[in-house]
Order: sequence, then C-alpha cells, then structure tokens
Amino acid sequence: YTFEPGSTDDGVTVDIPVDALSVVSPDDFTWPVPGLRFDLVVALLRSLPKRLRVRFVPAPTYAGDFLAATTAGTEPLLDALERYLRGSTGEVVPRDAWDLDKVPAHLRLSFRIRATDGAVLGKDKDLDELRRSFAGAAIQSVASAHADVERTGITSWDVDEVPRELTQVRAGHRVMGYPALVDEGATVGVRVFATVEAQASAMRAGVRRLASLVVPSPADKALAELDNRARLSLGLHPHASTAELLADCWTCAVDSVIDDIGEVPWEALAFDKLVARLEEVGTERTREVVEAARQALAASHDVGRRLSGRAELAQLPALTDMVDQRARLVYPGFLADAGLAAVRHYPRYFAAMSARLDKLGADLRRDAVVMGTITGVQQSYLHRLSALSPGEPPSQALRRVRWMLEELRVSLWAQQLGTAQPVSVQRVQRALEEA
Repeated sequence: YTFEPGSTDDGVTVDIPVDALSVVSPDDFTWPVPGLRFDLVVALLRSLPKRLRVRFVPAPTYAGDFLAATTAGTEPLLDALERYLRGSTGEVVPRDAWDLDKVPAHLRLSFRIRATDGAVLGKDKDLDELRRSFAGAAIQSVASAHADVERTGITSWDVDEVPRELTQVRAGHRVMGYPALVDEGATVGVRVFATVEAQASAMRAGVRRLASLVVPSPADKALAELDNRARLSLGLHPHASTAELLADCWTCAVDSVIDDIGEVPWEALAFDKLVARLEEVGTERTREVVEAARQALAASHDVGRRLSGRAELAQLPALTDMVDQRARLVYPGFLADAGLAAVRHYPRYFAAMSARLDKLGADLRRDAVVMGTITGVQQSYLHRLSALSPGEPPSQALRRVRWMLEELRVSLWAQQLGTAQPVSVQRVQRALEEA
C-alpha cells in the first residue's frame, strides 16, 4: 500500500509473478483489502446514474448494511452488490450502469507484473490488458520452468500418456504448466502451455498431425477417382502444390474422425483406437473432404473473378473488405484449419458475397452502413488473433467466434440464404468477451 494522493502509485498494488499471470482473473481481485471496502462501495453507489442513485441514499448506510450482510469473496463484488440491492429494494441495477471511471483511483487495485528476477514488467489497473500484453512472456516463463518436458521430432505415440498438467515451484510459488502435442508439420513435438485453453487447441492439432503421419493418406486415390472437371476445380487451390493440397485434405479428414470419436486422445490406448477408426473410415471421409474442397474452391474462384478488375473508387472499401474476407477463408492449409463441418458452409459464404456484389452498385450507402455494423467486432476478433504468441493456436472459443462472424455476414448481406445458428453483433460480442 502506498499513500501518495494524486500519484499513480496511490492505493493498493498487487504483485503478480509473470509465471502466474495465466491463472489469475480479474474476478479474483474485485474485493479490495478490508480497509477500503466501505469507501469503494460508497463510491460505486454514487457512480450510478441519478435515476438509480437516488434509490440508494444515504449511500454510506446502504454500503454498511451491504458489507454487514455479505461474506466477502464468495462471489465478485458487483455480483454480490447487485444481488443485495435487488433483494433489499427490488431495484435491478444493470451491469453497464456502474461507472467505474467515477470511482477514485486509489480505491481500485493496481496490478504489477514481475519477472522471475523481480523486475517490473508492467503495471496497470486493467488486469485483462496486462494478461493480453504479457501473454507471450507468461508462456515463455512457464515453458522455461518445464523445459525438460518439451521435445521435438516425434513421429509415433511413444509414451503411455500425455499428462494434463505439471507443477514446478519457482521463487517460492507454484508454476502450473499444461503440456500438449503440437503440430510441427512433418513431425510432432511436446510443448508446455500456460493455459488449459491453449493446451486443448494445441493438443487437437498435434494429435491430428500424428495420426495423419501414422496412417497412410488415401488422398491420392480420392483424387484419381475424380473426373477432369472436378480436377480443374481443385486446381484452383492456393497451396504451393497439389501434394500440399492433398495433405491438407487428409489432415482435415483426420480432424473430422476425431470429431466422430468425440474427444482427443491423451493416452496410447485411445490413440490406437483413433488409428483403427481412421483405417476403417479414412478413405471415405477423405472423399468427402475432397468434394467439399472442390465446391469451396469453385465458389471462391467465381467470387474472385468478380472482385478483380476495374472498379469505381467509391466501391473500393466494400471490395477490399470482401477481398480480405476471401483471403481469410481460402489460403494454404485452410481445410485443416477450418475443418470439414465449416468448409461445407463455404459455398453459402461465397454466395452471400456474390449477393452483396449484386446489390453494391444500386445502394452503396446501405452497404457502407452494414459494413460499419460488423467492422468493430471483426477488428476486435482480429486483434485477439494478432495478440496470440507465435505458434499458439486460437482457442476453441475464438474459433467459434470466427464462424459466428461469417454467419453474421450472411445475415447482414444475404439473409435469404439462412444462417447455421442464431447470430447478431451482440451475440458475437458476448462470445468474444467470453473467449
């Protein structure tokens, strides 16, 4: 605690080792030290809009009664306060009614991130922002604590089980690590991640790669069965070679079979069952992937032709937006990244782009308004992706946001095509906040 009114250091500061950054949450720190709780609750009540604020006067009385009736720490402070006010007065206070900017700075905790040698890496009152800013440092610190576990160049499942978590004690505190297989392209490795979410995403990709290496790919056979027209459509791929396209198809097929099983294997016996299932259904599943890829590439090519060539200057923002959207859908490796279930929706996504192009010349202003509706949440999603450390796969929650955004585009520009799920800007925003 520092008593320096007017200084950025005034108030309570929580030191968090970078090793522990991934396992703490803002909800863990909503209750300040006992000496500040009364003043904080009074300030929160006074931050409310007048129509609500007048229901809770005098604020000190309500704050005292609330603290006397509530056990601190059993739930986040605002959850507890809203529940108390609703129960004692019947007044429902919506979460966005609290204006934290009106709460004096010294009543809000500051957070200071320290390296293993004690050096200060950063300080802020926004713990989420610190978590995002130092996610890479947290991952590196956790990995260094478990360096003896990490491996590379694996081509077969050679352990009984991949442990779900590891614990090391460094500088007097526990460092949790979450190991997983990782996709290295021609081989598989083992890396230790700082969060369960990153571990889960990496493990799926690693198991998928290892299984595709153990079981011979039937993609060549699937290609040989196609007629010339279908082969021409596949020839529109963005991969460096047909061999890379076929490898992408096989990896996507393996991923689909993992979906059939329902869970990613963590032990040798479960991996053997996956291999047996692949040997049973892998050829037919690869045919399905190849056909889905053919349809997706043909639809992408049709839209690509319409996006190229001369255009009016006023149309460039919309055209650039669609060019970027197409590039996010089709690129080298897109089949394995997207998964068969998502690729099957690609023709509809490109049909929505085509419908948008049909209307663009007639009502450019409306298109700009609609594009403005999605721009903010789209950029927030892309910012979250760019904040990932090199080699860190997006979480399953972020992957869901990706497809929600594509469905949102369909609902905004081609509602007649229908969406695979209920979707709105608000739903996407909530999903992104929870990811």
